[in-house]
Amino acid sequence: MKINFEELFEEKILKRGYSYYLEDSVHDVTKNGNCYEGLVYGTEIYEVQVEINENGNVENMDCDCPYAEENNCKHMAALLYYIENDGEIENKKIIRNIDNFDKILDRISENEIKEFVLEKLYENSEFQNEFRSKFVQYFEKTPKRVYERRISQSVYQAIGRKGFIEYNETDRFSDPMYDYIQEARNLIRHKEYQAPFWIASLILEELPDLPIDDSDGTTTYVEDECIEVIEEILEKCKSENIINEIFDWIIKTIKNDTLGDYSDGIEKILDEYFTEDKFINERLKIIDTKIQELNKEKDRYSEYELENLIKTKIALLYQLGKDKEALGTIKDNIYFIPIRRMLIDKERENGNIDQVEKLLKEE
Repeated sequence: MKINFEELFEEKILKRGYSYYLEDSVHDVTKNGNCYEGLVYGTEIYEVQVEINENGNVENMDCDCPYAEENNCKHMAALLYYIENDGEIENKKIIRNIDNFDKILDRISENEIKEFVLEKLYENSEFQNEFRSKFVQYFEKTPKRVYERRISQSVYQAIGRKGFIEYNETDRFSDPMYDYIQEARNLIRHKEYQAPFWIASLILEELPDLPIDDSDGTTTYVEDECIEVIEEILEKCKSENIINEIFDWIIKTIKNDTLGDYSDGIEKILDEYFTEDKFINERLKIIDTKIQELNKEKDRYSEYELENLIKTKIALLYQLGKDKEALGTIKDNIYFIPIRRMLIDKERENGNIDQVEKLLKEE
């Protein structure tokens, strides 16, 4: 079934959807009239629906992933590729096929193909990365310093002589990054977890200082993919050493503000995956240090950040069962209206109506 859908997606999203399709991430596809529904497996399982009319035009799409609230997402693209190819694995390589490559390959000798691939590998670093990401299980384990060099070199090449990546050239950066991310996913599939973490964390560390016109949201897409890789590792990995390595890296980046505006994703990882007391206590140490530093500053941004840190501290103290310490922190910071309202709620729960009225008058 031919579907007119590729122009509905940004190229980088289309590529990720195609990768999901090739990775057999689309399951349980059903059809009801012109409506198709399916499940797409990523770090979570997403429900996707598309409606296609008789002319192959997409009339409606929906997915329950956060990105799809305002955009057409990779999970939609994956389902559409699946539908277009009838979900048959053997047809997955024949999208946009002009020549019958299967028959042509049958006529080419193994040595000719090998020589062609080797020639491309020697002359094209992008093809090297793509080849490695596809067949990573056949390579020896790569040390972290090699990933550092490879990723740094790819970023350097993307920036080029101008020292800047224009809005219409962002694929020069995102394409090799997606190859590395694909390599990480392939490693995870083969139960390798440390190298995928290195890949994701090294890419994330490149984002804050990247000289790029990010009008199309390229760095956000790359960030989301890296966060998904780290989440997948934490869901599947049983090695305490690797889990601790991830936690230590996250704490270090927060403490040193390494990721700048790209730190929200990893802070959410802390909330979801590092809920044991030993991790929470380490977080509280970092939060207390940051609170002390921000108390020395006098600007609106520091006040805003300070309020958020105090709210996080209160939540973590309650999580540890340190209710008295949490309440003391609330009382010490009631000049922040949201924190004052926490105290009002507590006093109301305890039936202290006079105290509630007093606090309300002081707002």
